[in-house]
Amino acid sequence: MSARDALTALKARGIEEPPAVRQAVATLRRVESAQPAEIDQQAIRKAILAGADQDELDGLLLADLGAQRMKSEWQQARTDAAGAVLAAIRDASAAIFPVLREQAEEAIAKLRDIAAIGPSETLDRLIRAGRTDEAKLLADAQTIAAELDAAYRFRDQFLTRGGPVGMSVNGIDASRWRDPVEAARLARGPSAAESYISGLRSHLELWYPTPAEAKAAAQLLADAAAAEAEAKRKREHGVGSFVAFS
Repeated sequence: MSARDALTALKARGIEEPPAVRQAVATLRRVESAQPAEIDQQAIRKAILAGADQDELDGLLLADLGAQRMKSEWQQARTDAAGAVLAAIRDASAAIFPVLREQAEEAIAKLRDIAAIGPSETLDRLIRAGRTDEAKLLADAQTIAAELDAAYRFRDQFLTRGGPVGMSVNGIDASRWRDPVEAARLARGPSAAESYISGLRSHLELWYPTPAEAKAAAQLLADAAAAEAEAKRKREHGVGSFVAFS
């Protein structure tokens, strides 16, 4: 994950950089343009061979040490500036996320329409039947799924503190499917498009929540799983106690 990756993804999604992001990018560009010039690593050796006096050698040594320090500090400054770009993008989530959600929900709606076409229909049959809108949807299924995946990746990598792990609770991740347990069982296929479509045909809900919404949904599922496990433990404990008493 890098600032360049984030900016490229932002541009690919057609999202304008918020003012704070533009400012951070300007700082990054300024730092990058101030890259120190490389010095001759053999300058001191050459000077010695040429018979330079001590004053000249001392000056070359000081310049070499200063150049190394300058290069190190510039590299750190560039890293800090790139980090500031990523932080600015995450802080601008309120402006960026609604656009991503609109794009994601549009893709989900199209995938839902594809799922409704039915698994037995083929592109050729749809075209022959004059169902051109459905044929186009089916032909674009992989592209639509890729668009949805890109929206998910941007949210996960650049808008979620801690990344995808930051949205999960006890290993439960509800950031794509409302019911990830059933999705693991039913939303399967050799490609992302086929996986999404199979899940939708199984009446699972695909969604695009904020990181907070995803974590809240995961927490509800984790709490329900914990409660079920506790109830099962109590039932089994009760059966065991009854047998022992008998």
